[in-house]
Amino acid sequence: MAQVGINTQTPDPSAVLDIVSVQKGLLPPRMLNAQKNAIPSPAAGLVIYCTDCTNCNTSGGELQVYTGSGPSQGWKCLSSTTGTSFTTDCTNTTLNGTLSAGDPPTATITMTVNVSSIGPYNIASSVTDGVQFVGNGDFTSTGIQTVILSPLGTPTDAGSYTWSITSGGSTCLVSTTVQQAKSARIVKVLSLTGGYNLGTVGGGWFNNLVNSNASEFGSGGVVKLANVQFDAVAYNTINQSNLATTFSQYDIVYFSGVGAASANVWNDATENALVSYMATHKSVIIMEGDDYNVNYDWVTILSKISVTAVNAGYSGFMYWDSPLTNFQNSPIKGTFGNVTGLGYSNPNGQAWSVTTARTDLAFLRSSTAGNPIVGFWDPTNYLFYSGDDDGLGQASISCSNTSPKSTTNCTGGAYTLRGTRWFANLVAFAVNSVPAKAYITD
Repeated sequence: MAQVGINTQTPDPSAVLDIVSVQKGLLPPRMLNAQKNAIPSPAAGLVIYCTDCTNCNTSGGELQVYTGSGPSQGWKCLSSTTGTSFTTDCTNTTLNGTLSAGDPPTATITMTVNVSSIGPYNIASSVTDGVQFVGNGDFTSTGIQTVILSPLGTPTDAGSYTWSITSGGSTCLVSTTVQQAKSARIVKVLSLTGGYNLGTVGGGWFNNLVNSNASEFGSGGVVKLANVQFDAVAYNTINQSNLATTFSQYDIVYFSGVGAASANVWNDATENALVSYMATHKSVIIMEGDDYNVNYDWVTILSKISVTAVNAGYSGFMYWDSPLTNFQNSPIKGTFGNVTGLGYSNPNGQAWSVTTARTDLAFLRSSTAGNPIVGFWDPTNYLFYSGDDDGLGQASISCSNTSPKSTTNCTGGAYTLRGTRWFANLVAFAVNSVPAKAYITD
């Protein structure tokens, strides 16, 4: 019978392979549990080391053998079932710190365990959004102890994610929001002549978002939009030259026409240039105005993409509606929190609603009377339309009737809502939606 001997000329007669060494061991293939389960038709006796299995009263990592496909067979543990033993308290499992897409993470997961038998441990979370949390060491005493899991990898995309951690007989879930990428993003505000010049708000509406204190984050505080630079530039006219030169310098351009005299700003040439630029550069455009006269030319632009906007003429309290079943990553439930059911008083009745025969639009709804569709996301033209009094230009908001509201530079009027989580969600939505350059206009 043929035999193979490694480091020996006389292999044991009972072995087809005899390996001799006093310095090194035999290392079987190492893989995740999901990879192990994906092995097609494993042979009985196949041996692997599962790096994230916890089936044998271990805290992570097991030597396993496949015993067959019959009853009570399958992958069985070769690891010792004695040694380290502990239980995990999922209620005290938390993620500490923040994660940002594209940046090496510094956040950690803290777990509370109750050790009944001392020994080594190895705990690993699922791999989610490119990040896994792991921890290992030795329990040298029994009782309640704290374990810290450190991150491996780098977050891939912004959004809400959940990590699962199976250890100590429990599966714990930890969720957090991965912030937008910290790569340089420049927002340029092109404020047309009008009453709502966004670049002149006391302290700057956008700077409120950027510079807010971490302690103010929450339902009653100012949201924080990190790592975004802001420039304010005013233009009385927008033409092809502006579109081709100024706009192309930035990742995002917020183009404000609220309160401007449309006859002095918009004409057929401007509209055609803007629509053409949208189609050529796949720019994101966020549109809104404060009455029909100002919006007349916006309606003309909308008609060129098969959407009609009309003055809904309602009043009362307005709030964001839910669910938005056809709106993935809706700014209502965005990076900075869920604002469903929150809103503000709307005494003027200037809201705009939209109609369209297109079936590819994702609609934004509110509690308005009549047509509730007051906004939409157009994934073909990268257009976000938001009718007036639904969150951008409402001029009659006060600090007392806005929810959620800014705690910094809250002076009322059209600017108040721009210091809220809703508006920060909208900016983050634009940042995360654009494949190349983003151009936003209101």
